[in-house]
Amino acid sequence: MLNLRAFLKISWRDETLFWRPEQYGNVTFVLLSQDALWLPDIALTNSLADNIFPGGNGAKVKLSFDGRVDWVPAFNSEFSCQVNVVKFPMDVDTCVIKLGSWMYDDSLVHVEPMTGYTHLNPDVTNGQFYLEIGEPKEAFENYDGILHSTLHFVIKLERMPGFAMLSFLLPMFVIGLLNILSFVIPADNEGKVDLSLNIMLSTTMFLSIIHDDLPDRSDKIASIAVYVITLFVMSFLGVVGNIVVLLVHKGEQEREHSSGVSKSPSRAPSDTLEAKHFTVRFRHSLRRQRPEMDSCPTAMSLDQSQTDDKAHDVRIVSGSKAAKINFVFLVVSAIGLFVVSLATLVLIFS
Repeated sequence: MLNLRAFLKISWRDETLFWRPEQYGNVTFVLLSQDALWLPDIALTNSLADNIFPGGNGAKVKLSFDGRVDWVPAFNSEFSCQVNVVKFPMDVDTCVIKLGSWMYDDSLVHVEPMTGYTHLNPDVTNGQFYLEIGEPKEAFENYDGILHSTLHFVIKLERMPGFAMLSFLLPMFVIGLLNILSFVIPADNEGKVDLSLNIMLSTTMFLSIIHDDLPDRSDKIASIAVYVITLFVMSFLGVVGNIVVLLVHKGEQEREHSSGVSKSPSRAPSDTLEAKHFTVRFRHSLRRQRPEMDSCPTAMSLDQSQTDDKAHDVRIVSGSKAAKINFVFLVVSAIGLFVVSLATLVLIFS
């Protein structure tokens, strides 16, 4: 909807109103109240406002000595516009203003443009659109078989895309990257699910913001809205994928634990011998009063064994089934984000 405040310059010739200036002190024109003489019933035929007739109380008309009447009524009205939401925020919208006589047909009142252009005040700017007004065109409206002469003024609104790009597209692309990074986290880290849930909540917030900013149209869907909805679905699938990876990893851990318990009795004697050997060496080192020389190799051997165990665990996690599934989700989400972002940019800029 376009809220337009403007004024019209309407001129016609009344052959019953004229005088000779030399007989009246060289007066060539007078200003009269608009109620003092006949006025054409010019109306904004497609206006959505309650009052479709321009002009108000107290307006003046200029009457010249040759019968020419100049009337400059102002109006503040609302008009419906064709909005191409598919290309939002690169859309170019069109608004048509129809001006003509309300009761008189073309045989009685014919409306034609005085000039081939429409003046736009350069001081009037809009922070969201570039305004472009085309030249007025003559047209005829058929009402019950009667032709009425009208003028059509076409206003084009080209949206400034910078704000929407920085406010919508760029943050949503970053959120999509975070969805990919959730699969970079190792399969044994439970923080993967928390991150993916936060990403899905952020996408939901952007859905509500875009719903408030987009025009209310049910016949078409904006490309940016489809993009956000697709990212929301991808974030939901990211939550499901991270849960699947974590469950697979937990299952592998339980199977490894059960297999390790079944093998532990056969290894008990050797563990006992190793413990006894460690105890003997430790007591022998006390008798010799050289704890530094003998205990340090033992501590180093324990640290080395712990490091080897950690490296072994990392190799197990990286080569496990959960890690492979995690990598597959990582690749699929990266490809999906690239394809969806590229398709959205093509639809917007085409």
